Amino acid sequence: MRKILAGLGALIVLIVIGLLVAPMFIPASAYKDRLEREASNMLGREVTIGEVPKAALFPNPAFTVDNLTIANAEGMTDEYFVSVGSADIGVKLFPLFSGNVEIDRFVLTEPEIYLERRADGEVNWALGAEDEATPAEEETTSDDEGPLKDIRLGDVRIIDGVIVYRDRASDQTFEARDANIEIELASLDEALSADGTMTFQGRPATLDATITTPRSLMNNAATVIGLDFSVEDNVVDADINLAGGELSYDGQLDIDAPSLKSLLATLGMGIDVDQGFDRLKVSGDVAGTDERLSFSNADITFDQITGNGDLDFAWGGAKPTVTGDIALSQMDLTPYLPPETEAQKANREDKDAGFPAWPTTPIDFSALNAVNADITATTEGITLPTMKFGRSQLGLRINNGVLNANLNEVNLYDGGGSASVMVNAAGNTPRVESVLDLKGLNAQSFARDVMGLNRLTGIGGVQANLSTGGNNVAAMISALNGQGTIALDKGAMEGIDLGKIIQTASTLISGLSAENGQFSFNPQVLVTAVSEARGPSSETQFNELQSPFSISNGVVSSQNIMLRGPLYMISGDGTVNLPTQTIDMAFVPTVFQSLQDETGRQLNLPLMIGGTFNEPTVGFNTQVLLQEVASGRIKNLLNKNGVAVGEGESVQDALQNRARSELEKALGITRPGAAQPATDAEECTAEDPADCVTDEEANLAPEEEEKSVEDQLKERALDAIFGGRKKTDQTEDE
Repeated sequence: MRKILAGLGALIVLIVIGLLVAPMFIPASAYKDRLEREASNMLGREVTIGEVPKAALFPNPAFTVDNLTIANAEGMTDEYFVSVGSADIGVKLFPLFSGNVEIDRFVLTEPEIYLERRADGEVNWALGAEDEATPAEEETTSDDEGPLKDIRLGDVRIIDGVIVYRDRASDQTFEARDANIEIELASLDEALSADGTMTFQGRPATLDATITTPRSLMNNAATVIGLDFSVEDNVVDADINLAGGELSYDGQLDIDAPSLKSLLATLGMGIDVDQGFDRLKVSGDVAGTDERLSFSNADITFDQITGNGDLDFAWGGAKPTVTGDIALSQMDLTPYLPPETEAQKANREDKDAGFPAWPTTPIDFSALNAVNADITATTEGITLPTMKFGRSQLGLRINNGVLNANLNEVNLYDGGGSASVMVNAAGNTPRVESVLDLKGLNAQSFARDVMGLNRLTGIGGVQANLSTGGNNVAAMISALNGQGTIALDKGAMEGIDLGKIIQTASTLISGLSAENGQFSFNPQVLVTAVSEARGPSSETQFNELQSPFSISNGVVSSQNIMLRGPLYMISGDGTVNLPTQTIDMAFVPTVFQSLQDETGRQLNLPLMIGGTFNEPTVGFNTQVLLQEVASGRIKNLLNKNGVAVGEGESVQDALQNRARSELEKALGITRPGAAQPATDAEECTAEDPADCVTDEEANLAPEEEEKSVEDQLKERALDAIFGGRKKTDQTEDE
C-alpha cells in the first residue's frame, strides 16, 4: 500500500507537470512518448497512454488522460497492474513548481487495479526500480525527499472502479467491482478519508476509511487507520495502529456478522451446513498480519453461545484455523449436529411412545472439514441432542476432518467423571470412538436422553469403551463394538413388577414340594401373575443392578447380570441385539425369607425376557418345573413301595441302589463297611437290620481281610462249579 501511494503520487506529479508545460515547447506525439518513457522508468513497469493527453491552462489548469495502463510484474496472472479508462484532472498550477500537487478535480472512470501475491511470497505492487535501500535506510529517508512533497485533494472520485486481489498461496481471489468512492485529503500530513459503495464478492458493500497521516504510510512509517467496512449486514469496525516495515498491526476490532454463513462464503470459507453458523460477534484488542488475526480479552458471541477469552484466526493455509482459550456460557451444540427425527422427538417427549427405528438419514459432518481448531474452553454446560452436561472443561481439536474432544472435568445428570470422543470424518465413512467414565448419574434422566429409555430410575455409573463407523445412525449401531459396565443403586424399572412375579413362582414351587403327596401344577397361575405384574403403575424396585457387557457388531452380550431387590435376586445372562431391537435373556430367581437372610432359596424356574424393544415378553421356562413335578411324583410313588429316595438323590440312583441291595442279600454278599456289629452298650444303626452282625460273628475270622463284592461273587461262582473247596485251596487258586 505504501509503495502504491508513493508510486502513483510520483506518477501524477510527472504527468501533471509534463502535460501542462511540455505542450508549450514540444509536439504532442513527442511529449506523449516522453511521458510514457519517463513514467516507465520511474515505476519500473511499462506505462502506456492510449491517446495524446489533452491539457488546458486557462481558465483553470486541467488535462485528460485516456486508456492509461501500467504493466503487471512478470509471472503475474493479469496483463495489467493498473488500467484507467479515463482520468480527468484539474490542478492548481503554481504549487506544482514547489513540489506540491493541489488537485481541484480528480475523477477516475473505470479504473482497474489487480493486486497479486504469488505462492513464493512475491507481490506485484512493489513499484519503482529495484529498491537497493534496506528497510532501515528507508526509515531514515527524509519526508521531504523525492518529487512529491505534498498532495491536496479537492473533488476526487472513482467511478465504476475494480480492485482484484489474488492470493495464489491459498488459491483465493477477492474482487471489489462497481466501486464508486469519494476521497478527501487536505494534506499528506492530515487525514485522508474515503467513503463509497461497491460490490464485494458479488455482495453489496460500503466503505468508510481514514488514514491519519498519509505521508507516514507512504514513507513506510507507522500510522493509524480507521475502517468501517460492511458486506450486506455484516460489519467490521476497526481502529488499527499500522506498524512500519512488513505489514503488522494492533488495535481495537469489532466484528458483527449476523449473516455469518454469507460472510464466510464471501471470504472464500463457505461451509455447507443447514443449521448453525448464523451469527458471530467479536470485540476486543487485536494484533496480526495479512494472514492472521489474534484477539486478546475478547467478548465473543457465536450464535447463542457467549464467552470471553483469547482467540487466534489464521487463513494463510488451505483451511482457516482457530485456536484459543476461552470461558463460555451454556453451549447448545444441537444446531451443529444432525437434526433429531420426528420419531426420536416423539419418543423422547412421550413416555409411552414406542422405540423408534434407527435413523438412516445420512449424517453431515462437513463442518469438521471446513476448519481446523485447537481450543481449550470451560463452559457452564453443554447440550447435545441426547445428552446434557453441567459445568465442564473441554479440550477441542479439529485437524483435517478429525475431531478429538476431551472432557477432563464433566458434570452431568447430578454426577460426574470424564469422557472423550473422536470423530474421524476425513474419509468416506465417518468413524467414532468414545471412552466414558461416569459416576453418580441420575439414571432416569441419563437413560431417557442417551438411550431413549423412559422407565429406569436410580443412581449409578457407566464405564465404557466404544467404537463404530457409518454414514447414518443405523449403520453405526450395526458396527458398534466395545465393552463396559453399568452399575445402579436404589432404583426401579417401571412397567413391570418382577418381585410380584417371583413371589408367585416361589409360592407355587413351595406347594409342589409339600409332603402331603399332592402334586398339582397349573401353568396358568404364572401366566396370570406375569400379566397382572405388568402395567404403567407397576415397577420393579431394586437395591443394586450390575451388568458388565461386551458389544460386537451391535449385539450386546452380558454373562453376569445381577439385580437384587428387597427380598429377591435375579442373576443370569443373555443378549440385546441393537440392530434388530430384540432381547434374549434368561435369569434364575432367588428368594430371601427376610432382609437378614443372606443365602436365600434358588428357584429352579428360569425367568425369560425376550421379544422386541417395543413388545418385550416376560415369562418362565416351565419345562424345568414340569420335570421337577414329574420327579416328585415318582419319588412319592417309590417311597410308598419301600424305595427310599434320599435328599439330592435322583430316581435312577435310588432304583439302582435298591436293586443292588436286594441282589446282595439274595446272594448273601456283604458290602465292605456295610456290616455294623452291635454291642451290649450300643445298638446297630444300619438302615437294614440284616446288615447288623454280632461281635461273635464279627470275630470269626479276625485275621481275614474283608473281601469286595466282586471277589465274593467270584467265590460263589467257583463254589457252584466245583462243589466247594477248602480255604487253603481257594487261596492257592486265587
